[in-house]
Amino acid sequence: QQPERWDVVVFKNPTDPSGDAANFIKRLVGLPDEQLLMLDGDVFTAPLGADRSQFAIARKPEHVQRAVWQRIYDSDYEPIDPTELSKRLNLPWPGPPFEAKGFDLGESDNRRIWTHDGNGPAALEWRWERLPITDWGSYNMLRPQPPVRRYAVSDVRFCAAIDAKTPESLVAEYTLTTRRRLMRFIVGDGKATLRIEAQPEDPRDPVKVLAETSVPFTPPAAGKPFAVECWHVDQRLSLWVNDREIVQLDDRFASLEERLRSSFYGRTVEDYVAQPVFQQPTPPQLSFTTKGSALELHRVRVDRDLYYRPETLNTSELAQPPQNGAAIVGPAFGTDFRNPAQLKADQFMMCGDSSAFRRDSRLWGRPSPLVTSIFGESEPFVVPRELLLGKAWSVYFPAPVPATEDGPAVMPDFGNLRFIR
Repeated sequence: QQPERWDVVVFKNPTDPSGDAANFIKRLVGLPDEQLLMLDGDVFTAPLGADRSQFAIARKPEHVQRAVWQRIYDSDYEPIDPTELSKRLNLPWPGPPFEAKGFDLGESDNRRIWTHDGNGPAALEWRWERLPITDWGSYNMLRPQPPVRRYAVSDVRFCAAIDAKTPESLVAEYTLTTRRRLMRFIVGDGKATLRIEAQPEDPRDPVKVLAETSVPFTPPAAGKPFAVECWHVDQRLSLWVNDREIVQLDDRFASLEERLRSSFYGRTVEDYVAQPVFQQPTPPQLSFTTKGSALELHRVRVDRDLYYRPETLNTSELAQPPQNGAAIVGPAFGTDFRNPAQLKADQFMMCGDSSAFRRDSRLWGRPSPLVTSIFGESEPFVVPRELLLGKAWSVYFPAPVPATEDGPAVMPDFGNLRFIR
């Protein structure tokens, strides 16, 4: 089949295509005959030659999005004995990253089922100082690395299983405050509602609704918990109940410039262009509130989306081999706000899911003379079609394993085999 955006692809590294070590595996982000810009972690594209008004966000399909969510917090993984953990780590146990009001999280804040008694209001407020939601990942945490800047991520998913005592009177609301907007996910009063409001400059300002949609919704009867997922990703809100999307709402911006100013509140386009690597997106705020019913919360989780970060090209010989030509300086490919990446016929852009530690199309530089002489491809950063080997479809790890206790390690670990999405 033809390559599609978000496929995981095996290909030859265009900067050094010789030998088995040149076989790379990354996610296909950019397609032929398009412009591409990465802004605040998201991917925007437009046809070649189109003006900036035609740039649109590149959304991931559901099966890809579910595969790439990066776990930030899960209430199923609380220490059994926080005191003992603190002794072993020589660090105090901070507790869950939520400030609970009206919820009982246990005497040591380590209960996995959070309870609220009575019909009054209760709330969970995310505490950024306890656990920032950033693009940091554990993939390379044990490898020696220079200090890496971390970027706040606003594309997040909040999940919880709700077991309400009187579900017919329950009103539950999750609110994500980000990009100068309040994203509200509301279940109650016989409907499920998504609403986007402008973030007020003053608490006394009237509410300004930018977009809203609702669908009828009746929660399951008492004794039947239901799983809720609140997605804010790729400029879209989606509400899922028991793995089924019941309502969605697009989060629209008039232009790339408006999206930039909203993501980096208080800064101008000129501020960002001057130093894109040093501009920190405005951190999001998360809250979950309930009223009208006593309830239990199970499996409270927060995940973040992939985040394609801006970079500055490294001109060292290791990053850009001198045999490939003069080193290129400036912003990484696809991250220059004024000059989006240009992908011509049969050219592709590949990026790693762990953007903070991956050398990929953003950073490669010029192709090997071998690629230029054989395929005539002299454009930097891109992967020509001829270097694509195929779509990666499965993974097993760790492997191989021995068939017998002292035998050779020749067998895949089929218990850990899964499909790549």
